[in-house]
Amino acid sequence: MGCSSSSSTGGSPSDGGTGGDTGVKTDGGAQGDGGNTGVDISGSKSIKVTVLHYATPAPTPLGDVRARIENKDGSGHIDVKTGPDGVATFNVNPDKGPFDVTVAQASSTAVSILGVTSDVPGNVVLYDLGATPAFTDKAITGSITGAGAANTLQIDGWDFSTVVTTPGATTYTSKYNYSPAVHTKLPLAVVEVDATGKAVKGLLTPIVDRTGQPMTTNIDMTGATAPTNTTINIVWPTAGLLTGTAIKAVDPKIVQDKHVGNSIVEKTTPDERGAAMFCGVANVDLPVAGKSAFHLQVFGGGLSPDIAGTRMTTLAAGGQPGPNDISVLIQAHDLTDGANLPVGAINSFKSTGANFGDVSFAADTTGYDAVEIDVIDAKAGAVWILYSMGPTLASRGLPHLPAGVAVADLAGDITPLVFLVAAKYNQGAKPPWEAILPDLVVSAQTAGGLGVDSTGR
Repeated sequence: MGCSSSSSTGGSPSDGGTGGDTGVKTDGGAQGDGGNTGVDISGSKSIKVTVLHYATPAPTPLGDVRARIENKDGSGHIDVKTGPDGVATFNVNPDKGPFDVTVAQASSTAVSILGVTSDVPGNVVLYDLGATPAFTDKAITGSITGAGAANTLQIDGWDFSTVVTTPGATTYTSKYNYSPAVHTKLPLAVVEVDATGKAVKGLLTPIVDRTGQPMTTNIDMTGATAPTNTTINIVWPTAGLLTGTAIKAVDPKIVQDKHVGNSIVEKTTPDERGAAMFCGVANVDLPVAGKSAFHLQVFGGGLSPDIAGTRMTTLAAGGQPGPNDISVLIQAHDLTDGANLPVGAINSFKSTGANFGDVSFAADTTGYDAVEIDVIDAKAGAVWILYSMGPTLASRGLPHLPAGVAVADLAGDITPLVFLVAAKYNQGAKPPWEAILPDLVVSAQTAGGLGVDSTGR
């Protein structure tokens, strides 16, 4: 997770290292520099950003990372490097702002925070592209007793390959992830489901250590507890692109793992990766009179859920996304029966352009905390994430990467799609650039993405 740092570093005028100055103010020509016209934005106001590297059990300060601050049109900028404590300091003229702050290094996800006027809150966490903890898959098997002859079991655990058994199965076989660096315990959340998809009982197996060897956990459903049925009301906006009448389908592939139902209900682990396991059954209805009924079958005790999620879209099943189609992820934190979860309005999303140099983005929303621009590559994943705090984004292009970092350094020969995203965070959530998994309530994005060429920067 990492802790916020109050320490201060800057750079010398010659090398961008630690010290008390603003660091290097480049004037064009360096790789990744692109487009500086020499407008002087330096001044007496200090703006800091703290950069961490994702690691387990917690992110660590990342020194010698390139960071840039620039004015909105990119005509003036200051480049520095972070010190050993991960802090970069820019001294700017506030009259030249607001500013965009970008941190980046080769083979990591780049992060930009747009419209900055003071220190960047929290920590910016950079992830190695394509990197995951050094997991290996280990076999886990067991017997099944006490379940109905026609019933199936949904079996899941933290860092575990979910199993949905065939009806009447008497054994199961799966895999669990093991890494010496990740110490999450291994209980199994087991939900028995009848032929209609209704949960009939559930239990949590004893919590055990991962051995790093093949394991056996037997499941006896005798005495398992019955579920509680609750319904949450998803309330759709009455205007814009995301009204109840605009919603055409439920996307059952909210996650890649197998699960029962068209939505999910999960129990999370408090460790830094935010792992979750399915612990109930969830189904959502298409909107009626501006509301969608989100039905949950949940349990108490060790199976008590933390969150329920669904994904819905304005795109009809089998259709091709148009410029106004929206896909919306909804994550309910208040799971009490009858709770209302309002979805904010998307008044407009606009994405145009053919390459990184001429793209333009704008968003007009209500009821959201931020607008994101997510640059996604099919192979490398998220290569650049840009955050603009507030519900609107005035028409603008992409900022520049710091000098010495080119787009190709992030993920080689990328062929990205760019998505506009409106995000509503849970109350008290960490800044999204710090959270391992941002604590979202609603995330509405363009369904198709804008295909662009990664040249022009």
